[in-house]
Amino acid sequence: MNRIVGIGFLCALSLTAHAACRGPEKSASRPVPTRPPVPRPAPVSANAKRYPLRGVVTAVDTGKSEITVAHEGVPETMPASTTAFTVRDDPRVVAILRPGDRIEAELVVDGDVRFLDQILTKGFVPSPPPGAGGSVRPEPNKGVAVGDPVPDFALIDQTGKTVRLSQFRGEPVAVTFVYTRCPVATACPMTMTKFAKLNAALSGKKLGTLLSVTVDPENDTVLVLRDFASKIGADPARWKFLTGDPRA
Repeated sequence: MNRIVGIGFLCALSLTAHAACRGPEKSASRPVPTRPPVPRPAPVSANAKRYPLRGVVTAVDTGKSEITVAHEGVPETMPASTTAFTVRDDPRVVAILRPGDRIEAELVVDGDVRFLDQILTKGFVPSPPPGAGGSVRPEPNKGVAVGDPVPDFALIDQTGKTVRLSQFRGEPVAVTFVYTRCPVATACPMTMTKFAKLNAALSGKKLGTLLSVTVDPENDTVLVLRDFASKIGADPARWKFLTGDPRA
């Protein structure tokens, strides 16, 4: 009986030693997912130039670390326009930017490469929802066909005087629609530049009237339009900025 127990003990000991010598069983190997390396931007050369840039964000692409900005002109570099820029600022900056943010940044131009850095938000330019404020859609909202008379209106110019379209009957009249808080460089500012050239071309001539009607009468009061018109050199005798009741 003792011999049988001893043989069993030796066998168990032999199996244990054999397992210890073999070591632990290897588990099936699994591929470890690896992330592609994040490309680092090329270093900026010593010849890179830096310019202040101001504008309003119109679109944000966090995946590309890119923002589109309706910006003012940058002297010696680019005119006022809407441009997509790569951002090399802290990635958290791009993550918090939203369309409508007014920003100041540093435009870095390094040969053919340009990007924004040192971005600071300076407020927000909201887009009013449809029907907000005093906006009114006339009913019926029909266009005026070629040859049809344009309906008369009565609005207030930057000097506080009432202006009617009918008072210019028989004269050449150019009409445009603007608002002084317009952030898009290719819209209102461009239109004002063209009208300013017309205003200068008509200087000293006794014909032609320029009418700029605001589409934001709640903000563009007579005083606001008077200041705006003065800054761009509008002659109130020829170039009139018009506001009034939203329904008008």
